[in-house]
Amino acid sequence: MNLSNALIMSGISLINVFCRVNGFSPCRRAFQHGQRSFSLLEQHAHRRKVAVIGGGLAGLATVFHLTEKESQIEITIFDKNAAGTGGASSVAGGLLHPLSPRGKLVHCGMEGLEASNRLIDAARKYDGKVQMRDELFRVAMNPKQADDLKATAELYPNFSEWISSSDLGSQGILHHTAEGKIMGALRLHNGCQVLHVPSYLQALWRHFQAKNFWVDWKLVGAENSSAWWQEQLAEFDALVLSCGDGLFSSFFPADHLPIQLVHGQSIEMRVPKRISPFQHGLLSGKYISPLPDESLVLVGASHEFQIDPLTRDDLMVELQTRTHDMAPYVWSEGVLERVTRGTRVQSQRGKHGRLPIIGRVDHDAHPNVWLFTGLSSRGLLYHALYGEMLAEAILADSEGALRKSHSDIFWWRRRGND
Repeated sequence: MNLSNALIMSGISLINVFCRVNGFSPCRRAFQHGQRSFSLLEQHAHRRKVAVIGGGLAGLATVFHLTEKESQIEITIFDKNAAGTGGASSVAGGLLHPLSPRGKLVHCGMEGLEASNRLIDAARKYDGKVQMRDELFRVAMNPKQADDLKATAELYPNFSEWISSSDLGSQGILHHTAEGKIMGALRLHNGCQVLHVPSYLQALWRHFQAKNFWVDWKLVGAENSSAWWQEQLAEFDALVLSCGDGLFSSFFPADHLPIQLVHGQSIEMRVPKRISPFQHGLLSGKYISPLPDESLVLVGASHEFQIDPLTRDDLMVELQTRTHDMAPYVWSEGVLERVTRGTRVQSQRGKHGRLPIIGRVDHDAHPNVWLFTGLSSRGLLYHALYGEMLAEAILADSEGALRKSHSDIFWWRRRGND
């Protein structure tokens, strides 16, 4: 028994003597409280400590599953910003679905959809703005797209439904589209939805607080030396690097992994109140999404590989060209409110498409480092599924759990030097 525990037990003994002499009834409760304090001290001494650098979709999904699977765990999240206020995750479009642009089911698409919905359900208890809509529409702009999406509806009737252009108008789904430009749309539902991602991230953080998990959030500066990080991380048993593009400015040269950094810009447009609120999430290459403020819509996003970002005027031209026919009134009546920016980590395309990068890596920052990056535009679909895989591997202290989940999970190691 160390000195602190000895002092606690000595104090309890004195309280009990006092209670017995004076006939006070609360002495049993005091003793029980002392036992609990002693128990908590013992638990704290054996609690596993994990550092997570990056509090976006990847980081918070990993934390969620670590806390769900292990009660004796203490986690510190390091990030430049508070939850939902910075990074690529906080400016994501929020359209959750398991399909490729051509309407094909992506690798582990249904598993990802189911896993993400479990986290979303947990988050919705703390913020009603997490889910904006319980459906979205992939719009066909030409006959080839219409044929592809009709085939999707036949293959996956449990979550998709083809709606003709005439029915879109009669049902009031797309009553402001450019006449004759829309071939129809695939309605995606039953787990497919539109989220306000900043609210979702903030609600996940509230979930950890409400459950009284041992999770802390530590704000850090944008530039810190290797020595500073080593000092901060020395007390932890494991380190998770899930900091998106910040990973490559602070921890890895970008050419050490099979990735590209893709800059994306979106715009928020304010639409006059005399026009009915934007009701649906629309997707056709680019997207238009509702926001908690009913007079605002989010239009995005650009894919920029060059160093210098598009100017505001060039951005407006690109997004208007790609989305005008889905919602002409957004452009004829709307006014630019603001531009949002983020940089996504996009993995190289393999036989299963673009998959996240996950696994153990060697790094001077810590002897036990785990990597989770490369979510790119499928962050909402894959964050929960891969976050659970990673949590299991960390707790088992073995990559075996990852191999069991997916035989080709370490594809990125073979391609890292291509």
